[in-house]
Amino acid sequence: MTWGAGYNGKLHETYLALSNEWQAFVGRRVGEDLHLLQQIGTARTAEQFWDIYTKFWQKAAEDYSQEYAVCAKLAATCMISGISMAEQAMHTSAESAPPLSKAA
Repeated sequence: MTWGAGYNGKLHETYLALSNEWQAFVGRRVGEDLHLLQQIGTARTAEQFWDIYTKFWQKAAEDYSQEYAVCAKLAATCMISGISMAEQAMHTSAESAPPLSKAA
């Protein structure tokens, strides 16, 4: 029972961290999206337009790949903690279990 409460607490912390991270990321990306519109409005030639657009998508790809790595690391931390807690619970329950009686 204690293990379950500990694991649920850790799971909640991880979801909270993932949620905070994702909201911050989306906020940054929306800012980048709005900035793109401003930059496109200043383009005078097709070359300038394509340069702005290409840089935007390169930055977006970098940002999303970095965000994926951060979220994967947070999820892995949660899983490792859960496995560690499960091992501790199994070890503790094995030590505290009453000895089995032998059948006649």
